[in-house]
Amino acid sequence: MGKSGDTAGPIPKEIHGKACPFCGGDTYQLILRGASVSDASSLFVRCCRCSHPGNVDAEFKSTLWI
Repeated sequence: MGKSGDTAGPIPKEIHGKACPFCGGDTYQLILRGASVSDASSLFVRCCRCSHPGNVDAEFKSTLWI
């Protein structure tokens, strides 16, 4: 963040969550997608082991404080 007094740290690149239903991995990457300027951005997760995408559910939202 910087010297402005913000207390929040950087967003983690990888987070741990429940086991992936496809491969059993529990580490995920955060993916921010925005289709165009007029569309809202969407936050997704992708399994680090098998790359299967998923939605940010309540578990990840509580980890990320959103």
